[in-house]
Amino acid sequence: MSNIVPRNLFLKIGKKIAFARVEIGLSQQQLSQKVGISQSLLALYELGKRRIPISTLFDIASILSVSLDELLPTNKRHGPIPKVDRELSRVKTFSKGEQQVVIDVIKSIANNSKNKALIS
Repeated sequence: MSNIVPRNLFLKIGKKIAFARVEIGLSQQQLSQKVGISQSLLALYELGKRRIPISTLFDIASILSVSLDELLPTNKRHGPIPKVDRELSRVKTFSKGEQQVVIDVIKSIANNSKNKALIS
């Protein structure tokens, strides 16, 4: 089975778990208690040194309020990441003026990115 699963898959998943955990202000100890595992096992998951059972991965995703897609590595090069999708869906609730500010910011960033690509 080790030939089927890329060697760094669990390291990538672990890094994403750690990032999401820190982003919402949870310590390893707090998350591990909520999941029902030891802090040392969670640390091993985050370091990619242990394979995470799918049931545990579901629990972690649920507690961190992220989708499994956000924890799993992807080869997608295009399209927004789930977090961007989530935030963009919130824009629908903004006033027209607030929506225009968001559009202007996105255009500015996109133009800046294009200009940097032209210079490089």
